[in-house]
Amino acid sequence: MSSLPSPSVENRDENAASALRAAFWRYYDFLGRLTLLSALWSSTLLLVAFALVRVWALDSIWEVKAGSALVALAVVSALNAGFGRTAFGSFIEGRFDWGAVRRGMQRHTLRLATLGLVMMALGGAAMNAFVWYLHWARSGTPWGYLPAFLAASVLAALALSSVWILPVLFFRDDPLFKVLWRSVLLVLGHPAESLVLTIGSVSLFWLYWQAPVTGLLLGPPLLLAVPCTMLEKIQWGYTITFQGMNPVQIEERWRREAERGWREFFKPWEGR
Repeated sequence: MSSLPSPSVENRDENAASALRAAFWRYYDFLGRLTLLSALWSSTLLLVAFALVRVWALDSIWEVKAGSALVALAVVSALNAGFGRTAFGSFIEGRFDWGAVRRGMQRHTLRLATLGLVMMALGGAAMNAFVWYLHWARSGTPWGYLPAFLAASVLAALALSSVWILPVLFFRDDPLFKVLWRSVLLVLGHPAESLVLTIGSVSLFWLYWQAPVTGLLLGPPLLLAVPCTMLEKIQWGYTITFQGMNPVQIEERWRREAERGWREFFKPWEGR
C-alpha cells in the first residue's frame, strides 16, 4: 500500500463526504439489526468491565489483577472480533449475517488480542521514553527534546491508528505486523481523516458516557461505520477491493448512495 500513489488532494473532501454519506445509508439499511447488535455488544462489554472492576476492588494481589486483566482482554477481543466482523459485513459486504459473529471470533480473537498487547507494549515504551527524555531536557540537556518529540510522535501515531485497526483487520487477511503497519500508514498518508475520525470517536464515547441508553443502542457499530466506508473509499482509489469484489459493483453502490435523498429517509417505502 505504501508504494501506491495516494488519491489526489482535490478529491479528499469529496471522498470524506461520500464516505460519510455511505456510512449513513448503510447504517440506515440495517438499522434494526445493528441496533440489536449494538445492544448485545455494548451490554456484554459492560459486563466484562463490571466484573473486572469488582475483581480489582477486592484488593487482590497483583498476580490476580494481572490475570483478570488478561482474561478481560481475551473476552473483549472475542466480542470485538465477532460482533465487529458482523457490523463490518453490513458496511462493506452489504449484508448482515449473524453467523459472522462465530466466524469472526474463531478467526480474529487471538489476532486482535495479540494486536492489543503489542499496541499497549509499544505505547507503554513510547510513553516511558517520552517522560524520560523530557525529564532530561528539563534538567538542562537540550538534546533530550528531540527523542522526546520522536516518542510523542510514536504515541500520536498509535493513538490515531487505533481507529483503523478493526477495519484493516477485517478488510485484508494480512499478518498481524502488516495490519498494524497498514494502520500506521493510513495515519501517515491520511492524517486529516485519521484525526477527524479519532476526534469523532472520542466525542461518541463522551456522548455514550453522558447518555448510556444512546450508547447501548448505537454503541460500537456507529464507531465502526465511517472508518469502514472511509477505508473502502481509500482502498478503492488504489483499485484494492474487499476479497476481490468487482470494482464496477462497488462504484455502482457508491453511485446509488450518492443519489439517495431525504425523501427516501422519511418515506422509505417509496424506495422499495
